[in-house]
Amino acid sequence: MTTPAPRPAHFTDEESAAATAFDAHVARAALAAPAAVALFLPARFAAFWPWAAAAGLAGATLLILRRPPRRSDALFAGFGAAFFAATLLAWAFSIGKPLGTESVTKPALAAALAFVAWTHGAPRHARYFESILLTVAGLYAALAWAAPLGDAVAAWRPKNPQYQAFWIALALIAVVGRALHDAPARHRAARLAVVAALAGALVLLKSRGGLMAAALGTMTLLYQRGGARRALLGAGLLVAGAGGLWFLDGQGFFKTGDVFGWTRPAIWRAALSALVERPFLGWGPGLFGWAYAAHRVPIAVDGVYFDHAHSFAHNDFLQLGVEYGLGSLLLVSLFLAGHLRRAWGRPGPAAAWLVAAVAFCCVNFPFYAPGNALLAGALLAVTAAPRPVGPAGPRTGGVIGTALLMALASLNAAAALYRRNGDAPLLSRAQVEFLLGRADQRMHASAAGPADFEAARVDLRKIRRALPLPEAARDEAHLITDHMTPPRWTEAVALWDEALATARTNALWWFEKAVGQAQSGRFVEAERAVDRARALEPRFGAAALLKARLLIARGAAEEALRLLKPLTMATPPPAGASGYARTILDVDPTSARADTVAALARLGRTAEARRALDELYPRGVTARKRLETLILDGGGK
Repeated sequence: MTTPAPRPAHFTDEESAAATAFDAHVARAALAAPAAVALFLPARFAAFWPWAAAAGLAGATLLILRRPPRRSDALFAGFGAAFFAATLLAWAFSIGKPLGTESVTKPALAAALAFVAWTHGAPRHARYFESILLTVAGLYAALAWAAPLGDAVAAWRPKNPQYQAFWIALALIAVVGRALHDAPARHRAARLAVVAALAGALVLLKSRGGLMAAALGTMTLLYQRGGARRALLGAGLLVAGAGGLWFLDGQGFFKTGDVFGWTRPAIWRAALSALVERPFLGWGPGLFGWAYAAHRVPIAVDGVYFDHAHSFAHNDFLQLGVEYGLGSLLLVSLFLAGHLRRAWGRPGPAAAWLVAAVAFCCVNFPFYAPGNALLAGALLAVTAAPRPVGPAGPRTGGVIGTALLMALASLNAAAALYRRNGDAPLLSRAQVEFLLGRADQRMHASAAGPADFEAARVDLRKIRRALPLPEAARDEAHLITDHMTPPRWTEAVALWDEALATARTNALWWFEKAVGQAQSGRFVEAERAVDRARALEPRFGAAALLKARLLIARGAAEEALRLLKPLTMATPPPAGASGYARTILDVDPTSARADTVAALARLGRTAEARRALDELYPRGVTARKRLETLILDGGGK
């Protein structure tokens, strides 16, 4: 009697060859999805991405349930449902970034796509995935090389280079893997030339993270193929490359919009502080922006310390721990370690890809982009172990635990937010952004009147009742001082106190508070506030000018003169400086010289004051008349 050939566990006896072919097409479509999204998803459709992600999760769950009932399939269906619930909860209660594009959807999509491709035989299509990867990375590299040739090419290229660098780094590893195969010398030389072109594209994109990931992945390949000796050679090349990068960085080559440096220590310190504060359940998906406000750290931008709270930790693993807790971070780490162990024993660049992806995630946030989130799922699919023949046991226990912990973390964060707000209404991030935008339009409309200003204030107060958002307090303070008559300085000072409660290192806001206190006649408090602003940023020109005026007002004119002398010779900010840097560094030398005249008059040095006045204004100018009166009055003593 002939023993029947075993069949794959995920096919039933009733399935035909057509169904099998359909499954292969599904696997190929799943692997091609990252390329389609990375290349063709317009930025203006980004707001629709969360809904597309939710639909994709629901479709993946239905596709899983279409298969024969198996314990592992049922568990993963529960995993998808838990993620879907966490997404909806966090979407409702988020005051961080929109959830669908960041905190929940990217790991959910990665896991769902990995499972769908895995059950449909995606490991057999690793070469197909590699071809897609090389095609997209080749296009990105060609654009990087062509960008210096014209503005049209540079404008067509996607804006954030880190997303492209991730594709290029993985493609570089794939080409190195092919170059290590036994092949004719001309083929090997051509592949090495492609490696050099891809590495050059990473340099042109100024992506230190991409270069580091490519170097570590290449070193992993060398160790797998040639043992310790080749690995040591690769490590030497890596060290030499790091030294070269360090030199180029010192020459300012890598000065880009990425202001956080190589290790981003300030951002990481803030993330670790938030993690220590709530280590077990975290702050919940998407609520890291809320947690971050209590841990802001000044970061140098164009030589000016800017209280910046952008891009979370620039470390996906830290963000995972902060949002979902240490338990989820441990389980995801074990999940990746299992993938790496399975990929290590197989030919091809799978293990090197995983090493590069982990390295890149430690210094950046590559999966913020939808195409890269799908790329993560495809990467997990081609590095997973093939489905076994015969009955399959549960293989997703760790991932299920992660999903449950993430769902619990979202409930915990929602409850904490509700307790914090008391009976105040809960607002989603979308509602907050809508109210902020509407208030801004009402404040700055060309025909805006008192009714518009009051309506804008109602919108801002609605936000402040729901959550302690410092930007809402800031906007209301500007509204009642810049757009209302008469300005309400006392109320504005209270609003600046509220804004600074969670942004203690914002030098500009301390200055704004000092202005409000000075206008309210609280000169001693104003002097303390402006001292705080100058301590945070010693080169704050407007703050130094305000400090000098306060010193003159309380009779310390000699000290004011010492402060005003460098301001009278101030130079404009460097070309290309950021808007914030221009605000900090810019100072009006004319105002400083006028205050110098007032200080000299206050000291009774009338002759010096008149000489300084003659150098400043010609006779007949209105501003000169005011200073002449001040000199005649003896500086207003």
